[in-house]
Amino acid sequence: MKKKVVKKGASAPPKVDLSKVFLAPVADLVKAPLNFKEDYDVQLAKLIANLRRNGQVELVQLRELGDGKFEVVNGNHRLDAFNVLGWTQVLAYNLGAVSVEDAQRLALELNETRFRSDHLRIAGIVAALSERYSMEDLESTLPYSRADLDSYLEALGKEAAKVAEEQAAAAAVDVTPKDGLQLVLRLGAADEALWSKIKEAFAGVTDVNEEVFRAVCRSYESRHLPGVKRTTNASKSK
Repeated sequence: MKKKVVKKGASAPPKVDLSKVFLAPVADLVKAPLNFKEDYDVQLAKLIANLRRNGQVELVQLRELGDGKFEVVNGNHRLDAFNVLGWTQVLAYNLGAVSVEDAQRLALELNETRFRSDHLRIAGIVAALSERYSMEDLESTLPYSRADLDSYLEALGKEAAKVAEEQAAAAAVDVTPKDGLQLVLRLGAADEALWSKIKEAFAGVTDVNEEVFRAVCRSYESRHLPGVKRTTNASKSK
């Protein structure tokens, strides 16, 4: 008989109570009187379009009021959308007869625990979506105006142009004679005329192996500048 191996640090199973999930009659749902979300007709229209397009993919959270009625803890604007769409039943999670304070805390936890958005990444997603969907279609369901969507595409274009400019600048970087002379000195050649010739030979090359460069320096020095005294680390230390 095999021993059951228990991994150390294994996480507990998720806390799920499927018995609390049920089909709630929309007629029995009551909006929370202390709902802290503002009403916004444009966003409601987008929410209705979302539900029409995707169906209900998120449970509404309810607390029992008694007499078969439920208060909507999370999903008050969706309740408005359900009524506009004429839905009579929706998927819900019954929190039970919890206190008002517990319901309010849960509403804050569910609605206000947010992470900061990376708008450049959003711009990339919008650009990808615009390849498949029209801007009018995206505007109808995404939480952005047409101006927002256009701004995302503009920002992405500017970022792409900036990256291209930086790459082009990096590829075109040319060492100044002064900097070049320091490089030649480090490699054992101390003549500016020598550096000028080497610089000309390596114009446009940005990735040169140092040993190859050293060999070129020495070869050019011995063949073209026989009278130049080489500067080496050894001679510098004397």
